[in-house]
Amino acid sequence: MTVTVLMVPFVLVATMLVVQFGLAASARHVAAGASQDGADTAAAFEADAGRGEAVARMLFDASAGQLTTSTRTASAASETTITVTVTADVVRVLPLFPAITI
Repeated sequence: MTVTVLMVPFVLVATMLVVQFGLAASARHVAAGASQDGADTAAAFEADAGRGEAVARMLFDASAGQLTTSTRTASAASETTITVTVTADVVRVLPLFPAITI
């Protein structure tokens, strides 16, 4: 009985940590895809980097908007490259641990 009382909180916290890192991994994959699609859109239509940034933001918000608390997008363009970056803070499952930024 005493072992159960000691182990249940440990198992619950460990399960919550697994869920937290699963959410972070999912949001990270969505951010990578959204930024790549944003850069592809800006390059394909010969638009400015701002259009690619808007597409990336729209895709990320539609796909993983509820997994994050704040989303930031940035874009940059040169003569040969377009870079679109999506950064977000993942929702915290356990309030005792710091937020994960992807």
